[in-house]
Amino acid sequence: LAAKKARKLAQAERDLRLLVRHPAFDTDTRFQLAVITLKGALGKDLVPRSEGVEAIRVLERMAADPRTELPKRLRKEARFLGPEGAYALGFRLVEGAGPGKVLGADLLRDLARKGARTRTGKMAKAKLATEGIG
Repeated sequence: LAAKKARKLAQAERDLRLLVRHPAFDTDTRFQLAVITLKGALGKDLVPRSEGVEAIRVLERMAADPRTELPKRLRKEARFLGPEGAYALGFRLVEGAGPGKVLGADLLRDLARKGARTRTGKMAKAKLATEGIG
């Protein structure tokens, strides 16, 4: 994961994809691959390309399993994802149901609270209001 720390997202993603069929490809590796893919797939309009949508689906499935401790892991990765990545993830998750919706609402609430005057903070607050979560 040295490539991730160096912000060489394409290289980090390629390296992790080589492990997909390997027995060492565990939940942690799957999480790292999803986060790196999501970060690399964000466009200027904060809409992830198709591989980013797939990464969000992986994270949504992980949210359904309480053993993955996904909220805790995402808080640790918040700096890497940045507000744009957290917004894209929260936006997609809050539109779903179950644990993913709760996690998405938490992500958007954090964004709205921490960056109330920023573009992503205002968009997060608006999305929460649209979903009736406020």
